[in-house]
Amino acid sequence: MASQRPRRVPAVDYSDQLGKEQHGHAKKRRAAGPAKQAKESVAQGAEVEQPEPDATADQSILLAELEAKRPDLAAAWKEANDGLYFQSKNIDDETGVIMAKLAAGNKTASALILGYNQLGDHAGKALAGALKTNTKLQKLDLNKNQLGDEAGTALADALTTNKTLQRLFLSINQLGDKTGLALGEALRTNNTLQELYLHHNQLGDEAVLTRTGL
Repeated sequence: MASQRPRRVPAVDYSDQLGKEQHGHAKKRRAAGPAKQAKESVAQGAEVEQPEPDATADQSILLAELEAKRPDLAAAWKEANDGLYFQSKNIDDETGVIMAKLAAGNKTASALILGYNQLGDHAGKALAGALKTNTKLQKLDLNKNQLGDEAGTALADALTTNKTLQRLFLSINQLGDKTGLALGEALRTNNTLQELYLHHNQLGDEAVLTRTGL
């Protein structure tokens, strides 16, 4: 039997078909819309820009919270300029937290007076947080409140980074040795604070000696 010659398969040009397929994929991608493309970008690990927080909006929200609890304090805060004076206003711990958050973003007042109220550790810690971001405040009066060592040590920690506060009033509270020792350590590096009042607290001899550097 004679051997059969192998059949030759004619060459096929797939370029036109490939181009049509790519064009079809492109049309489908465009039809998917920006939302799907954004999702694909996230899936591929691409960074998505996040909008910057609006500090003005945050202040407005906090003022609304304060107004809901204490309309009198909110009205006084709106009218205040260089100084925020709220002594003997029967301010509780929860309200104090809101005011502390407002103080963190305040860019005009150099004094915040909150003496003779009922601020506790939550408000005290919130005020410590405010001292880490506020670059205007020079005087903070927290005399005769209900601040304990949680608030006191937080305030001491804030003094290690704050570069503007010059006068801090903490007399007639419930601060103990932990606060005294923490303040003593903070004052080793803080060169801005000029006056610190701690009368009528529960500081022991060790805390007082450390604070005075003796």
